[in-house]
Amino acid sequence: MARWLGVLIAGCVIGVAATLAVQHVFAPEQRQPETVAERAQPRAGVPGLGAASPSIEMLRNIPPDAPAATVQHLAAAKGHGIIIPITPGFEQALAPSPGSITNAHDAASVHERLIAEERDDAWAESMEGQIRTFVDGYFDQRGLDRHTIDLAVVRCGATICEIQSEGMADGSPRDWQRVGFELIQGPIGQDFNPHEMLISVFTLPNGETGFVTFLVRKSVQ
Repeated sequence: MARWLGVLIAGCVIGVAATLAVQHVFAPEQRQPETVAERAQPRAGVPGLGAASPSIEMLRNIPPDAPAATVQHLAAAKGHGIIIPITPGFEQALAPSPGSITNAHDAASVHERLIAEERDDAWAESMEGQIRTFVDGYFDQRGLDRHTIDLAVVRCGATICEIQSEGMADGSPRDWQRVGFELIQGPIGQDFNPHEMLISVFTLPNGETGFVTFLVRKSVQ
């Protein structure tokens, strides 16, 4: 009896060992799941998200009430091609807090693209003048004060124009969105791609509404 029991146990052990060996040979390789840290690392050809660029870091450290000249001086010291002052209160859209995740369509990201551009002086100066002239004419035709909307910054590079304006998002003549859409639909719009127009709207500390508009130049053949 003891002899047969020993043979039976030995057979079971051999069978289990053989099964494990077959599974090891033919089973597909098991890959460990990615950790959060691994997913956060940029892959080849894919930029990482959430990392602020040097100019965002530089602009974030400027006091909100710093004069435009101070912003320009600091930006020039960093070697940026295009100097764009940030209107006080607009930091929330153009220089987000540390750790904020941005994507290619965020105002801060497009602002960074503009700063990095090599300015096309002839085109940029022409567009800046035409945009301001259009806005003045828009209010003149309606018998309104030209300062109905505060057009704080109009700055163009080689492929992008940025407009920082202050008004109210209430459908009134002070609503920049109405002006902006007429702008892109008019003669000036022939230079820009209407489908790539971006308007970021946010509330300022004084209760007014801030608007940052980006107009993207049509491809130059």
